[in-house]
Amino acid sequence: TVAGATPLAGIADSGVVALHEQDGTFETALPITASVPSTGYTSAASGQTFQWKTGGVDVTRPGSTTATVTPQAADLGTVLQLQVGITYPAGYDDDQTALFSFAPVAAAPVLTASAEVAAGSKVSVAGTGFAPSTTYSIELHSSPVVLGTVTTSASGALSSSFAIPADTAVGAHQLVAYDPNGNAVATADLTVTAAPQPAAAPALAATGAGFVAPIGLGAAGALLLGLALLLVALRRRHRLAR
Repeated sequence: TVAGATPLAGIADSGVVALHEQDGTFETALPITASVPSTGYTSAASGQTFQWKTGGVDVTRPGSTTATVTPQAADLGTVLQLQVGITYPAGYDDDQTALFSFAPVAAAPVLTASAEVAAGSKVSVAGTGFAPSTTYSIELHSSPVVLGTVTTSASGALSSSFAIPADTAVGAHQLVAYDPNGNAVATADLTVTAAPQPAAAPALAATGAGFVAPIGLGAAGALLLGLALLLVALRRRHRLAR
């Protein structure tokens, strides 16, 4: 049996060792693991061997001779096979071999984004598993708003940031990635919060300027009083001189 694969063409019995040959699909970057059932003659097996192959040729990547292998992007368009060998001690039937075949498929695109962003601010977006060197459109839903486009790297990864319109309603939204044919291929949840309010202007500290007018009026009054007293004194002198 093989875990991590979706059956396509059913299962066919391969003989007394109760191994099966199974066609299936798997996504790249997701490990798949093989195991030999401990029934029938397999319970007496003295050893098991594993060898992953592509096109009948042994794979030499890490893990290629173990029960678990992680498919890679290079496997797309090929058939990945697992050869399982069962070794028996003397007195049992000949050693047995079974072959598992799988047709690789591309991993589903994954889009991630900032969990929360304020209206009018920028949201960071990243993704993997997209078609390489391809331009995707990023939209904000539920009321569709095109935020912009981003082109993936040679490995199908993307990373960018987009401005969320200032009038976006507060609440739960989704970012949706569209391929060049207009197909929605990935989504990411996003919560939009209220735009921050502008800070209130600080109150001006009291200064001496507020006391200029009162001081000025007092000085003017004192000057007038002094002039009046001087005028009275001059008049007295003039009378005495007569």
